[in-house]
Amino acid sequence: MRMSARLTLFSIMLVDVIGFGIVLPILPKYLKDFGITGWSVGAMVCSYSLMQFFLAPLWGRLSDAIGRRPILMVGMTGSSISYVLFAIGAGQEGTPGILLILFSRIFAGAFGATLSVAAASIADQTERKDRSGGMALFGIAFGLGFIIGPTIGALSADAWGRSGPGWFAAAICFTNLVMAFFYLKESRNPDSEPAETRPGLDQWRKALGHPRIRILIGMLFLFALCFSCFETTFSLYLDGELGFDETRLGYYFAWSGIVSLFVYPFIGRLSRRFGDPPLVVFGLAGLALSMYLLPRVGPPGPLLGVLAMFALFAAFTRTPVFGMISSEAPDNEQGSMMGVAHSVAMLSRVVSPPLSTHLYFKDYHLPYTLCAGLILVVFLIAVYCLILRPVTVPTEQGFARED
Repeated sequence: MRMSARLTLFSIMLVDVIGFGIVLPILPKYLKDFGITGWSVGAMVCSYSLMQFFLAPLWGRLSDAIGRRPILMVGMTGSSISYVLFAIGAGQEGTPGILLILFSRIFAGAFGATLSVAAASIADQTERKDRSGGMALFGIAFGLGFIIGPTIGALSADAWGRSGPGWFAAAICFTNLVMAFFYLKESRNPDSEPAETRPGLDQWRKALGHPRIRILIGMLFLFALCFSCFETTFSLYLDGELGFDETRLGYYFAWSGIVSLFVYPFIGRLSRRFGDPPLVVFGLAGLALSMYLLPRVGPPGPLLGVLAMFALFAAFTRTPVFGMISSEAPDNEQGSMMGVAHSVAMLSRVVSPPLSTHLYFKDYHLPYTLCAGLILVVFLIAVYCLILRPVTVPTEQGFARED
């Protein structure tokens, strides 16, 4: 993959995650300030993921047909508009503010679903044996995004009030759109075999009909379910149980990003040396332990240590799973298959926020305990299906592709 293409795609993903990171830590607190608690907080948060669930496969399928560049440009335009709506809504009071924030999250989810197309663009330009290393670009972008985004969100809220984070996120997304207009190149090979047209659920049926992809997507769903629980409730925990303000809250999220940033560059090298399955098993084991400990240790040192564990083991889980899914997909359907994978991850984020916030307001330990147990189940599935009894794919069931 050429360095210029790598840098351009990295910039697109980074700015998108920065915008997401600016809003994510403060969103539950803003909703709480509006008087929204319990299931309603989770429902507002998961509206973003609900739109991604429906639209990620569509954007991916369109990118297989017309190319990656136009879809990514549309996505960046929509993201810029969504943060403008968020900024306006955050400055309002009562029902108008709540509705504008809801619309902003729906809009952000609909157009943020194009990130799966960025993953397909990486796959277009990366050898199969290097897919996990290529997908680590996502992880590095997420790591940096969670350093820069929450910090910007905290500082801009202090400087300009509740609307500040939204306006800042809109500005950087628009700047990224302008830069991409000049530098983003089309990655899909125009001479490649046309992808099959599959309306509705047919794309899902093909993906889930592949034995390896079916197992990986199931693991991805459960992993994302638990990670979303952390994203939704951790700011509530820092605010409600520990009394942190927006600034300290943002710094703790940024710390998790710093740890991820140092881990992701090594994943490609480790994947080539040990293979993806051992990395996933290792990540899941540590993730279960750190998830259980998060609400049970005090600040600052012990909590920062467990948060570092959580970020490290999450990195060892997410990236190899996406890399294995991409490696199993045919070259002319990278957009469609990565769209399905992204959609599955978003489905878990639809389910998790209302459930995890409901459990949190009953007992703040409860969602973390249940998720730790669930990750342990995924760990056992991974050991059996990826290490002890690896799934084999008969020729008639596998996808035709050029190796």
